[in-house]
Amino acid sequence: MHYLLRDTVLTVHSYRFEDPAWRERPFEGRHLMTYRYVPIEETRSFPAGTVVVFMNQRTNRVVAHLLEPGAPDALVVWGFWNAIFEQKEYAESYKLEQLARKMLAEDPTLQETFLKQLKSDSAFAANPRARLYFFYRRSPYWDQQLNRYPVGKLMQKVPLPVTIQSPILQN
Repeated sequence: MHYLLRDTVLTVHSYRFEDPAWRERPFEGRHLMTYRYVPIEETRSFPAGTVVVFMNQRTNRVVAHLLEPGAPDALVVWGFWNAIFEQKEYAESYKLEQLARKMLAEDPTLQETFLKQLKSDSAFAANPRARLYFFYRRSPYWDQQLNRYPVGKLMQKVPLPVTIQSPILQN
């Protein structure tokens, strides 16, 4: 393994998860995950000490099997990144109501999208919490890291400031 020597900004391929759920019964002492995932490409900042795994090695298939979320025994399936699925932030209903009114007044496209969903989805229309959540997800207060895979892939060779020794463990 290699480690980044300094904070580094990279454009990477990764995934965003949808509908994450833990299986009800444990297997081998762990609650396995089910989810859907969508490929994304984005620019991210990786802090110094981030692990870098080069794929030009004989164990590259094992690495891919562990890190690709579509693999049956991927680390994310086994719960090694459960924290990315935990929503930490929330807002009180009375604040979200104020925010929703403001967002509707300022954004006619959002208002149109909201009204379409109200008309087409009776469960959404009948659920006040779901309606407020609609606005919260589109607000600047929404946690953009939620359900975002912490692993990024570089699809081309890029020079990286790396070392074989962990800068974190050198103290």
